[in-house]
Amino acid sequence: MDRIGRRVRSFCFPGLLLFTLIVTAGNLLAESILNFPRLSSEENTFTGVAIVNPSAQDALVTFTAYGEDGELLTGINNPVPLMVPAKSQLAQLTSEIFGSGLDPATVGWFQATSSVDDLTGFFLFLDGSLTLFDGADLPVSAVKIIFNKIRIDAGHQTEINLINPGDDLADLELQIIEGDSPAVVEELILPAKGVVRLDVATFFEITEIAPEAYLAVSSDFDIAGFEFIKTPNGDLLGLNGRSTSEQLTNLYFPQVAVLGPWETNLGL
Repeated sequence: MDRIGRRVRSFCFPGLLLFTLIVTAGNLLAESILNFPRLSSEENTFTGVAIVNPSAQDALVTFTAYGEDGELLTGINNPVPLMVPAKSQLAQLTSEIFGSGLDPATVGWFQATSSVDDLTGFFLFLDGSLTLFDGADLPVSAVKIIFNKIRIDAGHQTEINLINPGDDLADLELQIIEGDSPAVVEELILPAKGVVRLDVATFFEITEIAPEAYLAVSSDFDIAGFEFIKTPNGDLLGLNGRSTSEQLTNLYFPQVAVLGPWETNLGL
């Protein structure tokens, strides 16, 4: 961070209290922290990453990968600094950034940080034959997030990825909510900078779930999450966990697929 300079001036007017104006040079909040909730090293799969730098200055971005215990992943290049030019983007596979030395069973996530503000990011998960292909923008962090669509019926599988991007251990409560039925509740502890990858059916020990069910995750510190829903015919749906502060009275869906073999499912 650049050195911060301060200029202090005092003003006194008759009959008024003395007050002090502090002028701060530099922007204390001028930084970007981008959390990518899933680092995959599975065989024949790839994760593409795009970071856009809309600012007028070049951005040095540091990529750091963490494991389940919150420690830096080893056996790869980590951390990795890369430059994203002004008004430009960086688009690479995670294997190009970190290398390909991770065990396929590794569960991880990574964070991209820069002293330049307003960077944005996106990630895409796919396999070599392009039968699996989906991604998302980056999830927000909050103390309560909602996964508004979960499926485990008729061959569906729902995978949940939760990260703790902070520096404190987080206590989590996970609830499957199905209308007026009693919530199914489980708890877990997520280390600082830690990650957990859950199969919903296995974690909650359930084999059936109602179509209107959703998953709510509460924490004492900010967390973020991403889910994959895999269908019996091999399709893949990737969705971010959404903060409950994003609840709105009006929703707009800018694209609806209805032609040919395509259909659109809405989760509210």
